[in-house]
Amino acid sequence: MIQHYMESEKDRRKVRNICIAVILAGYSAVMYFLFYRQCIVYDGMYGSDVLPYLDTLKGLETEYEFPYPLMFLLSRAVGLFTTTENALAIVLTALNSLSLLLVYLYFRRCADGDAGADAGGRMLLWEGFWLVMPPCLMVVSMLYGSFVTEVLGYRSLSRCLGAFTPNPYWNATYLAARPFAILSFFTACRLLDRYESDAGPWDYLAFGASLLLATLTKPSYSLVAITTLGLILAYRFVKSRFRNLKKSILFGLSILPAGFDCLYQYSGVFTGTNAAGEETGIGLAFGKAWLTITESIPLSILLGCAFPLWMLAVNLRRLRDATWFRHAWQLWLMGLAMLLFLYEKGFRMEHVNFAWGYVYGIFFVFFVGMAMLVKNTTEQKSVFRTVLVGIGWVLFLLHLFCGLYFFKYTLGGYNFYYF
Repeated sequence: MIQHYMESEKDRRKVRNICIAVILAGYSAVMYFLFYRQCIVYDGMYGSDVLPYLDTLKGLETEYEFPYPLMFLLSRAVGLFTTTENALAIVLTALNSLSLLLVYLYFRRCADGDAGADAGGRMLLWEGFWLVMPPCLMVVSMLYGSFVTEVLGYRSLSRCLGAFTPNPYWNATYLAARPFAILSFFTACRLLDRYESDAGPWDYLAFGASLLLATLTKPSYSLVAITTLGLILAYRFVKSRFRNLKKSILFGLSILPAGFDCLYQYSGVFTGTNAAGEETGIGLAFGKAWLTITESIPLSILLGCAFPLWMLAVNLRRLRDATWFRHAWQLWLMGLAMLLFLYEKGFRMEHVNFAWGYVYGIFFVFFVGMAMLVKNTTEQKSVFRTVLVGIGWVLFLLHLFCGLYFFKYTLGGYNFYYF
């Protein structure tokens, strides 16, 4: 029967679509279960950051400012037909499921190697990878365990010992903005490939709209993306000896709406005084915020990104050829730099909110690392390369095991602040 399906692309597509529909339905049901229980703080458990959002939706005052309106607008619209708590849970579930659907779409494009050159078992292996890996991306986490606490000392699970997870199930705005960030990332990659040659109006519109939507939901990704793209455009402008001025301006114009919105949002949050009467603003110091939740920044980086860092080393030569691979690491580096050097003044410093751009970077380097892992596995390779790829699989499975345990822990209702 399997052989029959492998003979026809139409049959393969039908089986794929059925499998994806089942996976999406199951994933959505599980996430709705989690989000709804977070919204109602079921049995006094399921700690998350949604309570201030719910108060804002209900018109109550909070000590926080939320100048990013998209999640709130969607929740109010759904709230016309149901309770506020259920509306927010539905919106978060829909947006999070959209993230998985987009990962499916782009993962196939990135990971497709030469599996099609050999029908039968190798093709079946590729199809299996393509179906299984995207849900894994939505679960993987940092590495942690008793050996970590012995080295770093006790820290809250929420900060993952300073290592951070690409899947923070307790942060509603990150999860709500992620599908737009995914769209923005890949439309930016397409534009980077084409803007100096044959980019059309749709390329600029798709990128600009997705970046603006991400900003309107949570500005963390946009802050990192805009800064990174600005540096790339400046570098290419100088490298071309200023000959691509018009094309660079067009690219810059597509960024402007999100850029202006970022300025508005950050000016509201980081100027004046906070609810406690403290001076707010952005401070500059090495590791000041990060060191409140870890005693070893290098080890935290390794625990958070052991697998993608290994895949970067194994596929270093592909940085030049694969824009999506290179751009993910550019975002990661920019997020890392912001986390290392920037912090918020006042009581928000210990929230380490400049980590969110880095968390997006971790998510994307995991994405491209997994895509490269599948490409490396399905390609012809030497014994030495087989060993290198095998180590990659071991590291990936370790991250996945920790992520599954973390997800089970969260679904059980335990407050993410404690381990």
